[in-house]
Amino acid sequence: MADATSINLTKITGGVQTNNGSILKSGNQWCKNVGEGVCVKFDHKQSPVTPTKLGNSNIYWVAFKETTDKLWRKLKTEICGGATDDRYI
Repeated sequence: MADATSINLTKITGGVQTNNGSILKSGNQWCKNVGEGVCVKFDHKQSPVTPTKLGNSNIYWVAFKETTDKLWRKLKTEICGGATDDRYI
């Protein structure tokens, strides 16, 4: 086993998401400042997730909206933080 020092970067900045480009830039700059043999490695890195489009280009949204319209239900669309929108369904 080699000698190694690891740092949890999400803790340094108080919980920055791993798909945030600025934390990667900061980490790469730190490594450059330290010198050769130091690198940034993500144990878990997520790709950015794009929001679901609510319009005619989304066939699932169109089907859902048409059905709720037929049932005389008025929809109110909102942007909710992670894991909160499912509480209101």
